[in-house]
Amino acid sequence: MPFAANRLPGAFFTYDISPLEISYKEEKPSFLSFLVGICAAVGGVVTIAGLIDRTLYKTQNLVKLYSLPHFCFKLSLCTRSKPKSI
Repeated sequence: MPFAANRLPGAFFTYDISPLEISYKEEKPSFLSFLVGICAAVGGVVTIAGLIDRTLYKTQNLVKLYSLPHFCFKLSLCTRSKPKSI
């Protein structure tokens, strides 16, 4: 098929749109579904509470560690000078 000067080259697609039928049926969720949702919510709350608790605990331990005097002298971070030995 020879190339025509008045046509653009490319790939062309045609679609045949036919009507579709959509069926909608509303059902009441079962009691088991309700229980599963409640368990998921409680599990999420317990997980987030555990993450917050662990973060606070580790932060508290770090603050205690950095405030101890032996840590300052070992790493020479204190502003006060060590006693000089003669």
